[in-house]
Amino acid sequence: MAHNDSCINTGCGRAFPHLVDFCPWCGAAQAPVSAVPAPPVVMPPLPPAPPVPPVPPVPQAPVIAAPVIPPPAPPTSIPAPAPLPPAPPVRANPAPRPAVPTRKPIRLRWWLIGLGILWLAWMLTKPTAARIERRMASAIALAKECKPKEAQDELIALRKTRATPEQLRQVQSALNTAAAACTRAGQRRAAWTTANNAIERLLNAGSIEQARTRLATFTKRWGEDARTREVKARIDAGRRDHPLADPSR
Repeated sequence: MAHNDSCINTGCGRAFPHLVDFCPWCGAAQAPVSAVPAPPVVMPPLPPAPPVPPVPPVPQAPVIAAPVIPPPAPPTSIPAPAPLPPAPPVRANPAPRPAVPTRKPIRLRWWLIGLGILWLAWMLTKPTAARIERRMASAIALAKECKPKEAQDELIALRKTRATPEQLRQVQSALNTAAAACTRAGQRRAAWTTANNAIERLLNAGSIEQARTRLATFTKRWGEDARTREVKARIDAGRRDHPLADPSR
């Protein structure tokens, strides 16, 4: 080699043809190219070494050149990290949430009260069979008491309910029968007034048998009652008081 330059690394010591900054074999930094080489060191001659018996050559492994390590690259500028978003403000004392009231189960008594109210409303708005029967009985009773106007009003009100046609016919028939009975009762009262007046005149005149005959005529047509029995008792008493009134004696 022209310059007889070698690596300054004692472990390497390889030569290179010209001055370099880094050893191409081990990568160790060398002296600058512009530096003045040191004068060669002259070593004294060594005494001749004794003869060494020949040693068979040992095959050497191929020498692998050390990789060239490039110089570290200068640090590049690292971009500044992006700023983090601001954290949300933390409340010091958050307001407590209102407690949700729990619904209590409905007690049995309230269910019973509700059912009672519904039943009462149904009874007031929806006539039942019992109410219809009571109104029928009331109309018939009024007719038997000879109150035709009141009985007819009950029948008219009954027609506005859910009474069946058969029930309405039953009430109408009872009203007709009662009206006939009331008419007959009125005629009987009028006939009794006439007969009683005649009987009283005959008793006052002493005609006991004629009074008895007049009473028998009335009872045969109209029947007996408390008044006719009372007059008959008076006639029988008059016969006992006046025995000559009996034509059989």
